[in-house]
Amino acid sequence: MECVKLRPYQEEALKAIEEELAQGVKRQILNLATGLGKTITFSELIRRRKEKGRALVIAHRDELITQAVEKMTLIDPLANIGIVKAECNEWFTDIVVASVQSLHEKRLKQWSRNDFKTIIIDEAHHAAAPSYKRIIEYFDAELLVGVTATPYRADKITLGETFEKIVYSYGILEGIKNGYLVDIKPYRIKTEIDLDKVRTQGGDFKQNELATAVNVPDRNKAIIAGYKQYGLGKKAIVFTADVAHAIALSEEFNQSGIPAGYVHGSMPKEERKRILDGLKTGAIKVVTNFGVLVEGFDEPSIEVVILARPTKSLSVFTQMVGRGTRPSPGKKELILLDLEDSTKRHKIITVNELIGIKKEIPKGKSIVKVLEEEKREQEEKVTRFIQKVFPKLEIEAVDGLIEDFTDTTRMPDYDWRSILDELEEFRETENYVNALNAFTEKWWQPGLAYNFASTPLTKAQLSTLEGYGWNLNEAKKLTQFEASWCIERHLESMRSWKEQKAKIWSIVLGVTPEEAVKHFSSPWQYKRASEKQMKFLKRNGITPPSEELSAGEASIIIEQILTNQRGREYA
Repeated sequence: MECVKLRPYQEEALKAIEEELAQGVKRQILNLATGLGKTITFSELIRRRKEKGRALVIAHRDELITQAVEKMTLIDPLANIGIVKAECNEWFTDIVVASVQSLHEKRLKQWSRNDFKTIIIDEAHHAAAPSYKRIIEYFDAELLVGVTATPYRADKITLGETFEKIVYSYGILEGIKNGYLVDIKPYRIKTEIDLDKVRTQGGDFKQNELATAVNVPDRNKAIIAGYKQYGLGKKAIVFTADVAHAIALSEEFNQSGIPAGYVHGSMPKEERKRILDGLKTGAIKVVTNFGVLVEGFDEPSIEVVILARPTKSLSVFTQMVGRGTRPSPGKKELILLDLEDSTKRHKIITVNELIGIKKEIPKGKSIVKVLEEEKREQEEKVTRFIQKVFPKLEIEAVDGLIEDFTDTTRMPDYDWRSILDELEEFRETENYVNALNAFTEKWWQPGLAYNFASTPLTKAQLSTLEGYGWNLNEAKKLTQFEASWCIERHLESMRSWKEQKAKIWSIVLGVTPEEAVKHFSSPWQYKRASEKQMKFLKRNGITPPSEELSAGEASIIIEQILTNQRGREYA
């Protein structure tokens, strides 16, 4: 019996999954934006399919494992759920929730390839990573669903080798317009803090090092000043780097005349309840917290969220922002205050990742307006480009061409810092040693005393990584083996990208995808368009469909421009 009433879009999503499965689409993507209940949706999917057989949920972080178990228990209180992570190995239950890190080869072989009829990949934007691909390829499930809140259009590209189709998408714009979420107005507060020396652990900043870096008086005073400027008098919650940071910020707010309190996991429940009750009534305006309000906290009247803790994790960022996006009587929007610390080494998650755009968002501008403008501008740019360069193509007659072309204008957003984070995690696994041995066996030559575990990368490798945007100081720290591994990760994302590109350009050129792929086959064609190519386009009055045009695409456009010019000469 269903214990939770689903929203209409959640029902639509489940219907789409089953309909596509009936059509033979076994590997699917479900895209629900931040705060729209993706965990509830896949939990209900598992409940409805339990007569089919066992289910496996794979998550990237511990908090997602806990969240999945809680939601599945809410949906089906009698569900037989086990957890596989670290030393815990409850592999025999009807529903298994596992961390990707724990599913090494030995554990995978506890199950046969068809033990699970339903597999859910939470945070599916990670699924292109080798750790996920190894697991996905091991099992032969009747249905594999990747669930993600990440709206980057590049997901359609980089996940193309793992999943067949995005079967349902309900974005943040729809959620706000239909009243399930409130609009967001972001403000970034610039600081003088440098995070480059803070190390990464488990995909995010190492907690003690981060706390030391950010819990400093000037930064804390900037947070209070930001609240006074943009959210004074409104209820706010602040996410901090550790308990000491929460206490320090709470004291700073109180000293500034703003009633504040702090909560953390080690304090007595009665004291925590007193503080949160004060927030509910308005007696306390600001609550700082470490580790207890990221999940499960439900106070819709919150109008300000302050991200005093930077993060590299989209799931953590999503959870923090999600504490303030629920509607409440009289609440018009969420004011989001995000601290802009300095870093070259780390890719910090911002509101741009949350909504899926790259351009700078003006302070306090409505997310709805930003998204609408971005969509309209990009569609207009693509339409003008096609009409000018390919005038004979009747764009209205090609269903979805503008949208598809728009979706693939960006090269894969596979940031070098993300690959470096993967490498750092990879170094801690036994697979690293196995891969190093295989690399050594492949490239070792008799008479050469090479130790690929310590041999510096080559000049050619350094040049290639520089072309992918790497910081040269970080790239120079890599061994020859590690540089090769990182380059291969970039190329993997490009392989899926070129297939999508060839499909779209085949429509524009009126050829088969097999013929179009020749424009995306050589390494030089993967690079960004050269300065010379871009100057040629500018001289001919052509604005390309993307600022991230590849050299291969630029060559197609230049060839077409020259063809058009020859046609006019002979007309």
